[in-house]
Amino acid sequence: MQHIASFISRAAAVLGCALVSSGLASAQTITSFSPTYGNIGDSFVITGTGLLATTAVQINGELMSFTATATSLTVKVPPQASTGVVRVYTPTGSAVTSKGYRVTRLSTSLTFSATATAVTGAGTAGDFSTPCLADLDKDGLLDLIVGFGVYNGAVGSGSLYRYEQTSTTDGSFGTTPAGVALTTSTVTGGVAGTKTPISISNFAKPYITDLDGDGLLDMLVGETNGTVLLYEQAAATIFDPNNFESRGVLFANKEAVAADGYYCRPTVVDLDGDGLLDVLVGGNNGYLRRYEQSVAKGNTTAGFTDLGYIMDVTNAATPVPLDAGAVSKAQVLDIDGDGLLDLLVGNSDGNLYQYKQSAANVATFARVGTSTSSFNGISLGATQYAAPLIADVDGDGLLDLLLGNYNVGANVAGSTNVAGANVLRYEQANNNLRTPLPVVLTTFTGRTTVGGVQLNWATAQEINSEAFVVERSADGRTFTEVARIAAAGASTAARFYNYLDASAEGKTGAVRYYRLRQLDLDGTSEYSSVVAVSRGALLTSGAYPNPFTDALYVAQPGSPDSQAATATLISPTGQQVYAGRVQLSAVAQPLPGLPTLAPGLYVLRLTTATGATTTQRVIRR
Repeated sequence: MQHIASFISRAAAVLGCALVSSGLASAQTITSFSPTYGNIGDSFVITGTGLLATTAVQINGELMSFTATATSLTVKVPPQASTGVVRVYTPTGSAVTSKGYRVTRLSTSLTFSATATAVTGAGTAGDFSTPCLADLDKDGLLDLIVGFGVYNGAVGSGSLYRYEQTSTTDGSFGTTPAGVALTTSTVTGGVAGTKTPISISNFAKPYITDLDGDGLLDMLVGETNGTVLLYEQAAATIFDPNNFESRGVLFANKEAVAADGYYCRPTVVDLDGDGLLDVLVGGNNGYLRRYEQSVAKGNTTAGFTDLGYIMDVTNAATPVPLDAGAVSKAQVLDIDGDGLLDLLVGNSDGNLYQYKQSAANVATFARVGTSTSSFNGISLGATQYAAPLIADVDGDGLLDLLLGNYNVGANVAGSTNVAGANVLRYEQANNNLRTPLPVVLTTFTGRTTVGGVQLNWATAQEINSEAFVVERSADGRTFTEVARIAAAGASTAARFYNYLDASAEGKTGAVRYYRLRQLDLDGTSEYSSVVAVSRGALLTSGAYPNPFTDALYVAQPGSPDSQAATATLISPTGQQVYAGRVQLSAVAQPLPGLPTLAPGLYVLRLTTATGATTTQRVIRR
C-alpha cells in the first residue's frame, strides 16, 4: 500500500502540472521557515502562499520529502543533506528561502573507521563501481544506484543497477545481489516503447537529483568519452520508477585535450548559496569543472553556464585549478556541520583527498592535510578508482562513507579494501558532540525616543556568537554599519540587547531602516528582518523600497504590536491590480503573492481591521 500511495502522489503531481499550466494556480511565495537548523531526519516548516502545487523541495541539490498545504510545507531533512539554501519548486516557478538551513550533526568528527565493511546486498558482480543515492519510488527507503564499467564479466557494459534499502535503520541494501537494472524506452506519441537496460559506452558514473524541480528525477551519467548524459523519469512511465528516458547530452567534453575529459563523474551541489545548482564534473586530468544553472529550472545544455575549474587556494597567493589526481570523482557535503562545505575527491590510485570551502558561499577550496595524505588514511591501493559517497544510510545519526572501487576480487597489498565488494562502507566516529547551533533571534524592534532611535532585540540561544552589527539605511536598499555590539558568545538562556542611534539625522517623519548582521566566531553571518522607524513623528505606515522592482515591503514604524491589514494596489486608471493580507508591525513584511507589475505609478492602500486607512504613492521600476 505504501508503494501504491507514493505512485498516486506522484501521478497527482504530474496532473497538477497540467492544471497549473492552464492558469488555475499562482506563483508561490516564501515568508519564513522554522526552525532554521536541525539533524538528519528532523522536520521543519516552510510558510508562504501558493505552496499546495509544490513539485519538489531541495537543499543543495538533494531532494527532501514533504507534505503540502496552500500555506505551508512540512519538510524532512534527508540522510545525505548538507547545509545550504532551500529551494521550493512549483509548476509556475521557484523560490528560495531568505537564508540557508543549517544541518547539524550528531558527531562533528572528521574521523572515519579505518576498516571497511562490504555494503550488504550491493553484490560482487561488478567492477569500476560508482554509487549514488536516491529514492526512486518515493517509499521513504533509500535506493543505492551503482554504475559499472564491467558487470558480470561483460567488459564495456556501462550498466546501472538499483539496490533498495532494507529498512531506514539498516545499512544493507536489497536481497538480490544482482540488483535491478535501470531501463530506458523509446517514447513515441507519449506511449512507452520497449524497455531495455541502460547501456553507457563503458564506465557509467551516475548522480541523481531533480534539476528542473518537476518532481521527476533526473539522472546525470558520466561516460568514457568525457560527456555527461541526462536521463529523466518520464511521466508516461511514472509507475515504473526504474525506467528513465534519454534527454541526450547535458555537457560535452570541453577539455583542451580530448582524453582529459575521459571517465568523467558528475556531482550536484549549490556552492555559492544562490539557489542555482552547480554540476561539478571530474575527469581524467584530475580537475573539476563547474557548470552552474543560468536559470532556476535549467535542465538542458543551454540552461547552464560553464564557469571553468574549481580553484585550490591552499596557497592563497597563487590559486590553481584543484587537481586531486587522475579520474577525479567528487562528493560535496558539510561533514562536520561547521557551515563550510567539504569536498572529498577520490582518484584512480584509490586515494581520497579532502578540501574545505575557504569561506561560506564561495567556489574555492583549501587542502586539508598534506599534499599526499589520504582522508583518514583510507587508501584502496593503485588502480582501485575510489568513488566516494557520504550519507547516513543506517539512521544512527552518524555519516557513512561509501566507496565504489575497481573490485578486482582480491585485496591490493597495503589496501583497506574488502575482496570482491562492489561498495565499501566506513562509519564516522561518534564524539558525542553536536554542531554548534546558530544564534536564535526571537525579537527585533525599533521606536523613536527623545534621544534618537531605540533598537531592542533578544536571543533565545547563542553558541559561538561574536557580535551584532547594527546597519542603517535611508532607502531600505543600501545599508551601512553604525554600531557593533558584542554578543554573549555562548548562552542557552534568553539574552536582551539594545542600542540607541542618536545620530539618525533627517527631517521629522523621515524613515530610517535598520537590520542586524549576526556575526559568528567562524566568520559566518546572517541578517535579521528589516525594521522601519520614523525620525520624530511616527508614521502610521510605510512602504519600501520606493521605487521598487520585484518585492514591496510594508511596516508600521514605531509600533510594538502588530495588526492585520488588507493591502491593495491601484493603477493610475483606478484598476485594482493587487490585494493581499499582511500583518502590520515595526518589522517590515513583504506583500505576499505580489505579481509582476508594469512599470509606473501605483497607489498603495492599507486598511486595518478597525477600518483605519492610509495611502501612499509607490513606483514600480
